[in-house]
Amino acid sequence: PYTTLTRKLGMDGRSVSGLEPSMWTFGGLICGAPATLVGFGYGLFAQSSTKTFDQSATDEEVEAFCTSPAAMAFTGIYIEDNENITKRTLEAIGRCFWLKKLVIDTCSSVHGDLESLKG
Repeated sequence: PYTTLTRKLGMDGRSVSGLEPSMWTFGGLICGAPATLVGFGYGLFAQSSTKTFDQSATDEEVEAFCTSPAAMAFTGIYIEDNENITKRTLEAIGRCFWLKKLVIDTCSSVHGDLESLKG
């Protein structure tokens, strides 16, 4: 009878047993998933960022940002020297319960109770 002899070769050309590729696959599954979750968690929680609104930003822009899913990636809001935003901005920011830092400086059109934003 005719018999075929095959062998697997590794990257360096040496012969590889049938167990070694399985070990690499199993190791990748065991270590790869936790490493991916750790990386995601670090990006989500450790890298805090602040959304900055410029002088021309309006209430509509701030409201659109606060209601968007992308807003949850930010932990702070910074608004300075803006004459366009009003109390509506404070109401929109008040719905962003995850924010840790809020800076509203020299915005003469904002009249409202900032104590209501404290959680």
